[in-house]
Amino acid sequence: VAVRLRFGNIAGEGASRQVMRPGGPYFTLPYPIDEVVKVDTTVRSLHLDREFWFETREGDEAMSAAQVASSRQGPLNPERDSYIVTGDANIIHLRWTVNYKIGGAPQSPRFADKIIEYIENVGDPKSEQMIVGSACQRGIVNFAAGRNIDQFVDGISDAEAKEVQRLIQKTLDDLASGIVVARVSSTETKVPNQVYAAFQAVTGAENERLRVVEAAKKYRNSVLNEVAGHAHEAMWQLIRDYQMSYEGGQADQIEMLEDRLANAFELLNTGKDYGNLEIGGTTAQAINEGKAYRTQISRDVKAEADRFLALLDQYRRMPEIVTTRLWEQTRETIMTSRIHKFIMSPAKIVLQVNRDPNLIGKWEQEDLAVQDTTAVPAP
Repeated sequence: VAVRLRFGNIAGEGASRQVMRPGGPYFTLPYPIDEVVKVDTTVRSLHLDREFWFETREGDEAMSAAQVASSRQGPLNPERDSYIVTGDANIIHLRWTVNYKIGGAPQSPRFADKIIEYIENVGDPKSEQMIVGSACQRGIVNFAAGRNIDQFVDGISDAEAKEVQRLIQKTLDDLASGIVVARVSSTETKVPNQVYAAFQAVTGAENERLRVVEAAKKYRNSVLNEVAGHAHEAMWQLIRDYQMSYEGGQADQIEMLEDRLANAFELLNTGKDYGNLEIGGTTAQAINEGKAYRTQISRDVKAEADRFLALLDQYRRMPEIVTTRLWEQTRETIMTSRIHKFIMSPAKIVLQVNRDPNLIGKWEQEDLAVQDTTAVPAP
């Protein structure tokens, strides 16, 4: 854009008429009556590479951060090394890049006003860079004063960069510079070389902690998935709610949660209030096995009861015949088995029946051992 000066004063009424945008044609009187001042409104970049950085030497770029740190173990020299003080009284080195424009966005309602501000209060690129640089340093120093060093080591977030941008813009607006900051970014952060190894040790320990925690979470999820499948979190929440209600003595809640737990285990589903998830894993396996065992026991008991009732009916009609037949069946069962030992005495009857030859051999060895311990030694 351009602004026409007539005898050194800005020509035209109102900023919108004073600023000539691309398109034209525009007519001016010859110098020294009129003078046209052009303003570049493209994006500019200011790189703060030295303002908060230590002195660099030839060959540093080819070295790693650890190598640079090991070669700079002496104290900082304020004449050559720059840094910034954080809110917890530590120091850190930072590099920043600031993008800005004169006037801001062309479609902005105050674009023309800011162009005029720039002409009146800044005027030339040299002053512009000095003002922007000072505003940036002031904003960054104020920002660092409210943060501790760990926040810088962890990295500057987008929200924090926006805060730095706001602080810089406030200074530029207070100066009526007409300059608008488009973007601020932290390009590099480094702790002082003298404590670099200590910070790396802390970072390594933190990374190890995160690795261990992540491994523990994976193991936990693996175990819980094995126990209850994908429903383990919902089941844990249901059980925890029940425990808290029980400990709090909330009778209504206890009864409701007991019903939900019973339904969850019976239907193998957490229910709609807990995500309506299917319960799997060993929990489902144990419940299914329990249900099958319950069905089998019920069936066996019913069959046994039916047999007993049938025999009872026959016994009532023919007690002697039924008793005789049952004794005959029992004796037949015993005698057709492979009886290994049959001992009768006035005190007891012992039957050892087994078809496993290994167990029979074990019994024989036990009998021989007993005989050896009770034998009378020869004179």
